[in-house]
Amino acid sequence: MHRKAGLLSAVTAALLCGMCVLPAFAEEDAAAANTYTDGMFVFEYVDGGVALNSCDTSALAVDLPEETDGRRIVGISAGAFYGCTKLQGVKLPDSVTYIGDGAFMGCESLHSITLPDSVKSVGQGAFNSCTGLTKLVLPKGLTEIPDNMCAGCMELEELTLPASLETIGTSAFYTCSSLHDPQFPDTLRHIGDYAFGFCQSLDTVTIPDSVESLGTATFYGCGNLTGFTVPAGMTDLGTLTFMGCQSLSAFSVDPANTTYTEQDGVLYTDGGATLYAYPAGSEAEQFSIPEGVETIYDGAFFSAVNLRQLEFPGSLRTVGAGAFEYCTGLRTLALPEGLTTVNDHGFADCTSLGALVLPSTLTHIGAYAFYGCTSLKTAELPRGLDDVGEYAFGYRDGEETDEDGIPVPVKIEGFSLKGGVSAGKIVWGIAGGIVILVIVVLLVRTIRKNQLTPEESEALRRSDEAARDRELSEEDAKYTKILDAIEQSEQDEDRDDSE
Repeated sequence: MHRKAGLLSAVTAALLCGMCVLPAFAEEDAAAANTYTDGMFVFEYVDGGVALNSCDTSALAVDLPEETDGRRIVGISAGAFYGCTKLQGVKLPDSVTYIGDGAFMGCESLHSITLPDSVKSVGQGAFNSCTGLTKLVLPKGLTEIPDNMCAGCMELEELTLPASLETIGTSAFYTCSSLHDPQFPDTLRHIGDYAFGFCQSLDTVTIPDSVESLGTATFYGCGNLTGFTVPAGMTDLGTLTFMGCQSLSAFSVDPANTTYTEQDGVLYTDGGATLYAYPAGSEAEQFSIPEGVETIYDGAFFSAVNLRQLEFPGSLRTVGAGAFEYCTGLRTLALPEGLTTVNDHGFADCTSLGALVLPSTLTHIGAYAFYGCTSLKTAELPRGLDDVGEYAFGYRDGEETDEDGIPVPVKIEGFSLKGGVSAGKIVWGIAGGIVILVIVVLLVRTIRKNQLTPEESEALRRSDEAARDRELSEEDAKYTKILDAIEQSEQDEDRDDSE
C-alpha cells in the first residue's frame, strides 16, 4: 500500500530509531511511479501539488508543512501511514484537502488528531483499527463520514462532528465501545448500516429532527442504550436497528412524526398494523399484542428474555424473520387462527419453549423457525401446511463445525414431528390423482361403449379402424423415407468407390 533525489527540508519528524534510507531499488521504483523520496517519506505528484504517499513505519510523530520542494501538500494518499504502529501524533497543514482510504489504518499508538478545515473528503477506513485513538476532531466543511472510518477505535471517547454533516456511512463507528453520546448536527439526514454497532458506552442517543432514515442494525449490540426517541422527520427506522439493545426499556415518538406510533413503550408503524419493535429491556413478563396488528416485524422481540407469556391477536398474519429469536423465557405458544406465515428464525433459540400450538391456517414455516428450541419435544403440523424450511424443528447447534466454522445442526433427543404434508406426499398424491383420473376416463369410455346403439357401435368401430389405418400409413411413410435415405447413401458410396 506504500510508495529524485532531493532533500525534504520542510518536513520534520521524531523517529524512534533515527533517519532511515530506503533501498536504492525502492527509490528507482518510486521515481518510475512519478514519486520522489528523501529516505523517510515518499511523495507523489498530483493535481495542484503533491500528496504524502508513505511514511517510514518507525516514525513517532509527523509535522507536515504546507509545502515541500516548492510544491503544496494537498493530500494524504491511501494507506500513507499504514503500518506506522508507533506513530503517536500527526499535525496536518491547512493545504491538505483530502485524506485517502485507510490513510491511518492500524496506527494503534495514535492518540489524538484534528483534521484541518481545509479537508473536504475523508476516505473509507481512514482511521480503521486505530485502537489507541481517544480524540478525533473532524473538519467543519465535511458533509459525509465514510464507511468504516473509525471502525475498531475502541478507545475513542471524544468525537467532534461538523455542523455541515449530512451522512454517516456504514460501520463508521462500529465497535467504538468507549464512545459516549455523540452530538449530531441538525444537518444530518441518514445514519448507515451498523454505524454505531456495539458501541457499548452509548446510554442515550439524541437524533435530530432532520434525520430521515437509519440503515440496517444501526445500533446493533448497544447493550447499555436505555431509551430511544423517534424524531419528527424519521420515515424509515431500518431493519434490526435495535437488535441486542438489552437495556432498552421503552421507546418514545415525537408527536409530529406521521410514520411511527408508540403504545406502552412499544413501536408500531403502518397505522398500527405492524409491530415494529418491542423494548428488549422491558421487565414485563407478559405482553398482549393489540388487535389490529397483522405483522410482527423482523427482529421485533429479539432477545426479550424477560417475557414469559404472549397473547396474539386474531388479526395476526405474519411473524417476521427472527421476530422472537432468543426469547429464552417463553414457555408456551398458542399461535392464533388466521396466521399464515412464520418466517426464518421466527422463534429460534427459545430454549424454554415446551409447548406449541400451530393454527390450521398456517401455510409456511421458514428455515430454522424453531431451531434450538431444546425444550420442545413434539410439534404437530396442521394439514394445510405445505412449506416447511430446513431445520425448522428439532435441531440445535452441535459441537462440531463445518468447513466455514459454523456449528453443525444435530437432532434434539426425543423430538418427534407429527402431521403435515411433506413434499413427497404431495408428489405421490398428485401422481395418484392422475392415475385415478385416467382410470375414470377409461371406465367412462367403456361404459359409454356398452350403452351405444348397434348403429353408433358400428360407426365407432369404423372410426377406430380409420384411425389405425392413418397411423399405419404414417408409419409406412416414415420407414419409406428412411429406406430411401439408406439407398441414396449406398449409391453415393458406390459412386465414390468407382471414381
